Amino acid sequence: MNAAYHSEPESNAKSQGAALDPEARQRAGDSEHKHQGAVRWVRDSAGRYSARALGAFTEADVLALAEDILSGRVQRMSEPLRPDMLKDWLRVRMGHLPREEMHVVWCDSRLRIIGMECLFTGSIHGAAIYPRELARRALEVNATYAVVAHNHPSGIPEPSIADHDITKQIKQLFGLLDVKLLDHVVVAATAVVSFAERGLI
Repeated sequence: MNAAYHSEPESNAKSQGAALDPEARQRAGDSEHKHQGAVRWVRDSAGRYSARALGAFTEADVLALAEDILSGRVQRMSEPLRPDMLKDWLRVRMGHLPREEMHVVWCDSRLRIIGMECLFTGSIHGAAIYPRELARRALEVNATYAVVAHNHPSGIPEPSIADHDITKQIKQLFGLLDVKLLDHVVVAATAVVSFAERGLI
């Protein structure tokens, strides 16, 4: 993967879909959070933030805040997808997961993100991939480009033989749908490996 992904010229641009993870976050008014001393922002399961009295941040709090910040930057619809920022976001989003998951980032014809989602969840040893589900979602969101990513709970992001095989299968499948696979990113807690950067896409 180079400094930027490059879209191919296209006469009829596909329509954009709604981002699956919106950047906008509502924060409570100052009048509701007048505390003596410092406060910290905590996100609940619905994605809402509330201010709480100063206390030690948990690891989950820190990861949630970091993911939201990076997610907001990655998802700005007016900007083409940036590989460096995407890799940072994927590492924060997926690097700490205890089980293997496969996530997909869908893009329109101008490389703007139209959706990001987890499609498959497995065990600590692997996740089953269903090509039919990948095809269905690609068509539903009307994607032109896609980046797939999965994590290695072992903490070692080096791709396995199975990772290489599934990448070839996904690329072939997307090709039949006129969707280009931009990259397959393997994620660990402290590092990521990009198939595109290694010339494997």
